[in-house]
Amino acid sequence: APAAAVLAAEETPDGAFAVRLAGPGRFAAWCAARPASLRAGGKALPFSWDPATGLLLADFAGPSKGASVSIELPLKS
Repeated sequence: APAAAVLAAEETPDGAFAVRLAGPGRFAAWCAARPASLRAGGKALPFSWDPATGLLLADFAGPSKGASVSIELPLKS
């Protein structure tokens, strides 16, 4: 499957990251901490996270260019 290219990413006021993707495919990102959840279109998206490397992986089957994925991280202490 092709990779989901990132069009834009920004931190939201609630501490999540909003990532706009160019299309469907495998999404990969580095996260220092395990995300609390990954959401696409308001629905939970299954993902894996490797604590040794920080690699976050998910298969995104979004329908169109510019779809948004929200990476919800644990609250900062």
